Amino acid sequence: MDIGHPDERRTAWMLGIFLLTLSGLRLLLAGRLELSPDEAYYLAWARQPAWGYFDHPPLLAWLIHVAAGLLGESEFSVRLPAILHGAATSWLLFENALALSATARQAFWLAVLGSATPLLSVGSLIATPETALAFSWSLLLFFALRLRADRHGPWLGLGLALALCVLSKNTGWLAVLGLALYAAASRPGREALLSPRSVLAGTVALGLIVPHLAWNSLHRGGSLAFQAQHAFGGVSFAPMRFLEFLGSQLGVLGPVAALAAGTFLVVGLSRRVITTRPQIFLCWCLAAPLALLCLGLSLFHKVEANWPAAAWAAALPAVPWMIFGGRWYVRRPAVWTALAVGIAGIFSVLIHVQALAPWIPIPMERDATARLRGWRELSREAADDAEALGAALAAEGYATTSVLSFYTGHSVRYLPVPGRRSQYDLWEEELPSRALPPRLLVLQPAGDILRPPDVCRQAAQRYLLLKEGPDAPARAPFYRFWVCEGIESRVEGKP
Repeated sequence: MDIGHPDERRTAWMLGIFLLTLSGLRLLLAGRLELSPDEAYYLAWARQPAWGYFDHPPLLAWLIHVAAGLLGESEFSVRLPAILHGAATSWLLFENALALSATARQAFWLAVLGSATPLLSVGSLIATPETALAFSWSLLLFFALRLRADRHGPWLGLGLALALCVLSKNTGWLAVLGLALYAAASRPGREALLSPRSVLAGTVALGLIVPHLAWNSLHRGGSLAFQAQHAFGGVSFAPMRFLEFLGSQLGVLGPVAALAAGTFLVVGLSRRVITTRPQIFLCWCLAAPLALLCLGLSLFHKVEANWPAAAWAAALPAVPWMIFGGRWYVRRPAVWTALAVGIAGIFSVLIHVQALAPWIPIPMERDATARLRGWRELSREAADDAEALGAALAAEGYATTSVLSFYTGHSVRYLPVPGRRSQYDLWEEELPSRALPPRLLVLQPAGDILRPPDVCRQAAQRYLLLKEGPDAPARAPFYRFWVCEGIESRVEGKP
């Protein structure tokens, strides 16, 4: 919908100022919080652009590659794409709500609510594939709501947005399923599918997706195989996980917004909606598959709180329709809006404060925000020890390798973890064989069993550096510092 009415233009300006201000605050915070290991891992991908990676599709790595190329490698550049995606997603919530006949005021507060939820406020500060997926999903809905038989632009945009969904995360394929459901169940959907201009959308989407599929086929299934195994392999019935997932959604959306979005999943599928409000049904088709998949998976293993973010980005624009006449007329809407925004905003502020200056006495291993601190200190300790010993620095697992590499500024030898392959294993397979250094300092994540790293088993001598006392890094208890000396000068085998 074109913003032409004076009220809509004025509201759009207000929202633009709000989002610019909020993005500025996020930019300030981005450089003050240390990278999480996963963010450092994505930066490692970004150094070697490709059409795919072992864990995820390539869009996030491409964007970090561009940002780091322009601004240098830093916490700021790694997170800049997430900050931009967050602001754009909030704007698209506003646009999509307007297209669904919300008033400018209703659409404005919906966008503010989206920005206030921890799901988007934290997701707009930390680099994750979910933030890119939520933006791409919202963009897909934006163009799908504007398809016209006499206009090429929305069809081209639809194809681009669909490709971005797939290139953001493998659950982006559910956007294809959502559009297929819409085409199968509604007359406007079938007409759109049979339109000659749908070929434009398909051509654009396939042109971007096929190289990614080719990369996966050349790498034993790539991220598609890994994520399928991750989601469906080794599952066991665990109903408490289901309750944990529901609780996490109350936390990341706020209870009022979570209740509204969940209610829409129930009422958005009806014959009356399908026949009289097909655009509302389109929102349901794009929201339900991902939300229901996460709900079902939560019965068997842990589902991260941000995994269904894209589903809520499709559901929330339909909430004004639902509560302002589509299904009910909510009494005292200003009170409910204030509660939704206020509670979500308070949750977000508390999380940000905990990340910057921990004030809630949560053990580090249980504090999700703790993943954003302690790495610089740990890396400095490891680099100093390696230099004092005259040893090369190595680490077990992709996470420790990535974060040490970023904060030491030096190459860190990757050592595989039994049973958990990563992108580093693919890179090792593509590199020429390398001789092992005679002396290594290996950082190994601490486990219940004292197990020397495989690379140290044949060393002439191996011992542990104890890291205890008040001067030890805060993260030292979670790692073992192995010193391995007299390693045979042999060629390192490929994993």
